[in-house]
Amino acid sequence: MIVRRVTLGSYEYQLKMVRCAKASCGKCPHGPYWYLLIRLRDGTTVLRYIGKQCPSEVSEVIAREDQT
Repeated sequence: MIVRRVTLGSYEYQLKMVRCAKASCGKCPHGPYWYLLIRLRDGTTVLRYIGKQCPSEVSEVIAREDQT
């Protein structure tokens, strides 16, 4: 489940809650975690895990959005 999206040029940062797929897990979903979605010229996308910390360039955009 995507909690927030921030687009910077051809990059899209996504804050997501994720499921671990363990049948015995009683804490799903986990997160939120940051991911970077990169759209390549050939139309494919690459999803990269960033972690729990918000990237600084994303936090600047979020701060500007929250001020308006």
